[in-house]
Amino acid sequence: MPQITDTMFQAVQDDGARLRVSSVASADAANFVVSSKSSDAGLLRTSAIQGDAANLRISAVQFPTTTGGLTIFRNLNLSSSVAAKATAGAIYGWNLWNHDNVPQYVKFFNTSGAINVGTDVPVMTVYCPLSSVQNAVFDMGLVGFTNGIGIAALSGHPDDNTAPSPASAVGINLFYK
Repeated sequence: MPQITDTMFQAVQDDGARLRVSSVASADAANFVVSSKSSDAGLLRTSAIQGDAANLRISAVQFPTTTGGLTIFRNLNLSSSVAAKATAGAIYGWNLWNHDNVPQYVKFFNTSGAINVGTDVPVMTVYCPLSSVQNAVFDMGLVGFTNGIGIAALSGHPDDNTAPSPASAVGINLFYK
């Protein structure tokens, strides 16, 4: 049951039906707090309007679900080019490693098929220092992969380099959508 006072309105809905709240007012404009919580895979929408210069805080929490999340591409031997995703996508992070005793370069391509290493220009190149592990997370996703996501591990950084990384030297867990 919603609780209403002159400075607070709280509503909780435990089923799948819609809960609509409007005309919420606070007598203390300097302390107006809006929070939202979603425990399903549906859209979470929160909005608030503030009429003066006091602080307005908005908090939204979305809990993880077992469906609708990121996909993982895993390759333990990234010595040649591979297609991680054959349709448009975005990269949300990676865990990649270089077991070799020299630096390697992981290149990401906007392609839905085979990569022409040395001819196709990568969207980005990630430097992998010798004997290292790299982790990256991008909350908003890296776009620029309108055709698909292709990956190649090479021993040189120039775009026209064609020398693949040694077998089993470079591996990756790629998180994408």
